[in-house]
Amino acid sequence: MLHKPCSKGAVRRRRISEQQTADTPKGTSMSDIIAKCRELNQMLKDSEEYRKYVIARKNLRSNKDLYNRLKELKKINSDIHNYSGDNRFDDLIRMIHDYDDFLHNSVVSDFLRAESRLSELVQEMYSEIAKDIYFDLVVEDE
Repeated sequence: MLHKPCSKGAVRRRRISEQQTADTPKGTSMSDIIAKCRELNQMLKDSEEYRKYVIARKNLRSNKDLYNRLKELKKINSDIHNYSGDNRFDDLIRMIHDYDDFLHNSVVSDFLRAESRLSELVQEMYSEIAKDIYFDLVVEDE
């Protein structure tokens, strides 16, 4: 490949730019960030919220009927939120009424409470991680 000769000014600008780059403190490396993520992951796994979630999940899964019924309830709930038409509120009320006794089962309610608390913690973590990070993803179809 042939290089075009450049003026002395261009060479000087390039050297200044390279010098500024060399003098500028380096940012955090990707491997440092990944290492911190692993630490954060371990902190999450060591948290009281995660510990309670794991216990509640184990208790729920030990009863196949309760576990399958909760999966069914979550599917209905998702369908109501994603696909229901004008009667979404009525559908929610009907679902709560139909599953009232089930939702008051201590194993189920302990799991749902633990799941909710862990979810809140993870969402707060994501929010803190992403705070003040501005990232524009250029999409081809825009």
